[in-house]
Amino acid sequence: MTPLRSLFWLPALLSPLAQAGVCADLAGKALNDLAAKHFDLVIEQLAPAEIACSGDPAFDYPYGEALLRTGQAAEATLALERATHSDPRHGGAWLDLAEAYLRLGDRTQAASALQQAQALAPPPSARQHADRLQAAILSAAPSPLSLRGYVRTEFGRDSNINSSADLSTIAIPSLSGLKVALDPANRRQSSDYQDAEAGGELDWTQNPRWRLFAAPTLKARNYGGHHGYNRDHYSLNAGSQFWLTPTLQWTTALQGEKQYQGGKPYMLQRGFSNELLLQTDNRNLFRLTWQSLQNRYSDPSLSPNDVNLSSLGGSYTHYWLDGKLSTQAAFFINQESAERRRADGDRNGQYAQASLRYLLLPTLELNAAISRDSSHYTAQNPVFLKTRRDSLLSRDVGIVSYWPHGVSVSLNYTEQRNSSTIDLYAYTRRISSLNVQMTFR
Repeated sequence: MTPLRSLFWLPALLSPLAQAGVCADLAGKALNDLAAKHFDLVIEQLAPAEIACSGDPAFDYPYGEALLRTGQAAEATLALERATHSDPRHGGAWLDLAEAYLRLGDRTQAASALQQAQALAPPPSARQHADRLQAAILSAAPSPLSLRGYVRTEFGRDSNINSSADLSTIAIPSLSGLKVALDPANRRQSSDYQDAEAGGELDWTQNPRWRLFAAPTLKARNYGGHHGYNRDHYSLNAGSQFWLTPTLQWTTALQGEKQYQGGKPYMLQRGFSNELLLQTDNRNLFRLTWQSLQNRYSDPSLSPNDVNLSSLGGSYTHYWLDGKLSTQAAFFINQESAERRRADGDRNGQYAQASLRYLLLPTLELNAAISRDSSHYTAQNPVFLKTRRDSLLSRDVGIVSYWPHGVSVSLNYTEQRNSSTIDLYAYTRRISSLNVQMTFR
């Protein structure tokens, strides 16, 4: 980047997001060294302070540009992504991020970053550089197709794999309180488990504002000695995504999933979803989602459980501490209508969740969430002579470590407690897991 273009972006660097003290001093000196093209010196001075100052665009931008100019494009994307996340109106960071992704061969990400830079009306010198990047993006990869994927494995312990009550007998009100022994197979079962999962996404992008995508996923879960509970999932999510404005995105998709249990066909799920995403600034993100699904069971004896599901709701995410901390609140209204007459009738419910994520270090993230899924049926259960009402409380905590080459390792713990007006459906569940994932392009 020329000294003139660096000076153009100077007002963005000196925004209120800039931190006081040593980070600001380092950032100020780095600008002078960038203008003099002393890139190695900038890296030498800023690298030791990355943990303390990351998330401040006044620090991340000169650090990312110096990495880019010394041929370290992969490392540069991390710093420049932080800069654009903290300050979406930082044109210089978007422009350098586009160049970094182009050097890595990621045309889709490069085009997306370049679009953000161009939307900020750069001056002539920066516009010339943007035009050169645009030409390079078009010539570097004329194919509009791109592919990325991942593989994942998980090892864990589930204290209640069938979400059942730990009861040996239960009283039946419709039979004058007669106590009936429960089949041991229908009581709570615990087991170790292992997941193997692979998936990906194929994108077709002719215009940075619009893309088509198809995302298949294959997942298998093995419960050790409880082979009857083993599950295989084959799913496909395909649709399109539009940027209606620079801050408003619309995604519409068709969804389908085929499930097998114990090696036999179990259920087919299909439907569609629509989502509007609005990012008003670098601190506020809103989502509005509408989803409609059908569940159809393969076993005729389970056909009374065939249902049509609809869900409407949204979430609000706020970023704090220059993006290191994010909090989210979500709320959905759910409706489940039985395809055939069901003894309990239809089911209506509400789902609420609060969660947070904190970037403790550039490569270490903590997360926690609490949610409540409440539901009630519309008819009295003819066996238990009550209307069923459930309330599922879930608590989750986890830690994620990000490694080079797209590898992440996470430890997670989940605790669930379902309260119900019918004792048969009340249960507790605890899940501990270790998850390893690798993403590739």
